[in-house]
Amino acid sequence: MNKINKKHLWYFATVCGFAIGFIIGGDVLRPSHPWAGPWLEPIFWAFPAGGAGLGMGLAQWILIYYVHKKTFLFLWIPATTIGVVGITGGALLLVIIISAFFEGSLSAFFKNFADWFVPWVKLLTIISPVAIIIGAVFQWLMVRHFTKNQSFKELLKMGLGWISGFITLFIMFGILGMLVQSRNDILNFFVAIAATIPSGLIFAYSTIDILRNPLGESQSL
Repeated sequence: MNKINKKHLWYFATVCGFAIGFIIGGDVLRPSHPWAGPWLEPIFWAFPAGGAGLGMGLAQWILIYYVHKKTFLFLWIPATTIGVVGITGGALLLVIIISAFFEGSLSAFFKNFADWFVPWVKLLTIISPVAIIIGAVFQWLMVRHFTKNQSFKELLKMGLGWISGFITLFIMFGILGMLVQSRNDILNFFVAIAATIPSGLIFAYSTIDILRNPLGESQSL
C-alpha cells in the first residue's frame, strides 16, 4: 500500500466510519424501539455520538494496524469512541451553562435538557472543557507513541481538528435541517450522511499523521 493509497483510504475510511456509525447509533432513538422514551432525553446524544466514534475508530484502526502491526493499537477504537462521546457531551454541557446564565436565549428543548444538570452548573464549567479535548488527547498520545513525534503542535492540530469538526457537524445539520424538512426516512438518511461528510474529512486530516513511518524523526515544538 503506497503513500497515496494510504492517504486516500484514510479519508474514505474515516468519512464512511463516522457517517455509518452515526446513523446506526442514532437509529436507537427511533420511536418504534421499545427502549426509546422520555428517560433517554438527558443522554440521547450518547447513542449517535458513540456510534460515530466507534465506527470511525474501527475503520481507522484497520489501516493503522496495517501500517504498524501492533496489537496495542486496538486502543485507538475506545479512545476515539470515548472522545467523540466526550466532545459531544462537553458541547451540550456548554449549552447548558449558557442556558443557566442566559435564560430565554435558547430553545425550549435545551431549557428542558438543562433542568437535569443546572444544579451542578459550576462543576460542569470545569468538566465540559475537559470532555471536549479528551478525544484529541487520547489520540495524540497514540500518535506520539507510534510515530515518535513529540511535538505539542500535533496536539494543537488534533484539538483544533476535533473542535472544528464538531462545529462543522452542527452547522451542517442546522443548514440541511432548514433546507430539507421531510418525514421521508430515506431522504433524512441521505441528509444525515451529507451532514457528516465535511466533519469526517476534518477528522481524517487532523489524525492522518498516525500513518507515518514509526521510525520518522522526532520533532520539537
